[in-house]
Amino acid sequence: MKFPFRYLFKFLVRIVLVIIVVSLIIVIPFRWVNPPITMVMLDRLFSSSDHHFTLRQQWLSWGKIPKHAALAVITAEDQLFVVHHGFDFSSIADSLNDIGSGQPLRGASTITQQVARNV
Repeated sequence: MKFPFRYLFKFLVRIVLVIIVVSLIIVIPFRWVNPPITMVMLDRLFSSSDHHFTLRQQWLSWGKIPKHAALAVITAEDQLFVVHHGFDFSSIADSLNDIGSGQPLRGASTITQQVARNV
C-alpha cells in the first residue's frame, strides 16, 4: 500500500497554520497593551541573589520620551531601524557569510527581533 503523502502534506500545512495563528493571537494584543512582564524581567527576578529584589517599571507613551533620548537608544541598538521593516536581511546575510568563512560571530538582530526575543 502506497503511503498517502497528500494527507501528510495537508496535516503538516495545518500544523504550520495553527502555529502561525496561535503566535499571532499571542502577539497582536501587544500592539495596544503593554506587556505586564517580560522574559528578561522574570530572569532577573529569579536569578537575583538579592532576595528583596523587586521589579519596577513605568511605561511611557512615545510622545513623553524626549526625542533625543529616543533617537540615541534607537541609534545605539539598530542604526538602520528607519529603513528596514523589522528585519535587516542584508546584515543577517552578511553575518551568515562571516560565519561561513570562519570569521567571529557578530550581531545582526534588529530592535524588532530583540523585542520578540525578550517579550
